[in-house]
Amino acid sequence: MPRLTHKVPSYRLHRATGRAVVTLNGHDHYLGTHGSPESHEAYRRVLQEWLANNRQHSTTSEADTSRSTINDLVVAFWHHAESYYVKGGQPTRELQALRYSFRPLVDLYGDIPANVFGPRRLKSVRQQMIDSNLARTLINKRVVRIRHVFKWGVENELVTSSVLDGLRAVAPLIPIPTFIPLPGPRFAT
Repeated sequence: MPRLTHKVPSYRLHRATGRAVVTLNGHDHYLGTHGSPESHEAYRRVLQEWLANNRQHSTTSEADTSRSTINDLVVAFWHHAESYYVKGGQPTRELQALRYSFRPLVDLYGDIPANVFGPRRLKSVRQQMIDSNLARTLINKRVVRIRHVFKWGVENELVTSSVLDGLRAVAPLIPIPTFIPLPGPRFAT
């Protein structure tokens, strides 16, 4: 059985090139000339990003964010949610609520890039919920959960922040005032 270790990968010399290197999750990251202040700074930066990303190398680049679809975003968030929404070792009800919230989003727009999802498309998802005869308050909660997925995507560099700004502009559904007839003029008989 392998031993679990929490050792931090070391800064070392790549003899063939004379550059500094660190290996994270089986991938070598070259840091510059071995021993230079720039290479030590690059090591600290790469290591900090790796540790902040739960010891996973962030392969996200500008090109990656433009290609990631809504399905990719939802799947990545779901992996996070399965470990985050747990109480006493058991999943909370929030996971089921998230699943119901994601259905119309994935059904309508799962294959489009996450960076082109905007307010009009969010309103379309909301309209599908309205057409399903859901309560106004439930629809508003589900829209907030969808926004939360995009906020998480921005935080983890899967979506650009402009997408989240646009989604925040969509106002919640408000109750429709009911018509109350005003009393008419009273006539004496």
